[in-house]
Amino acid sequence: MKIKYIIAFVLVSIAISGVRAEEVVTWPTKTSTIDTGWVDLDPSASCPETHYPAIVEIMPLEGDGARYKAVFIPKPKGNFDYKSVVGIKANEYETLNKDLSAKGYVQVSHQVVTLMQGKVHQAVWVSSAKREQAAPSNR
Repeated sequence: MKIKYIIAFVLVSIAISGVRAEEVVTWPTKTSTIDTGWVDLDPSASCPETHYPAIVEIMPLEGDGARYKAVFIPKPKGNFDYKSVVGIKANEYETLNKDLSAKGYVQVSHQVVTLMQGKVHQAVWVSSAKREQAAPSNR
């Protein structure tokens, strides 16, 4: 599980433009990172205002059921935005990905799962931030 935290942080760090190597970015700690575990409903709605979902996943169950999981990490300081989706069809995902990419968002998480209704996508995009916004806030 720890590898997911590291991968999520590295992807988000890459997405944040203009960060120079000598500037320190604070790594999310185990106490600042929230792993929802597998739950019955999309956990994105329960994300604290100080965090954002770095990873959102679905696990299909037998029949028509599914379980959901998310990992929330602290938002960077300053003006930061993200978009998270769960369970959308391929055409919706492709349109959204194209639109967000055109607006400067970078995709940091993506999963495709086949459920009874077909393939569905889970994804997270983050907006590019300025150098002074790189470190997570300490709220």
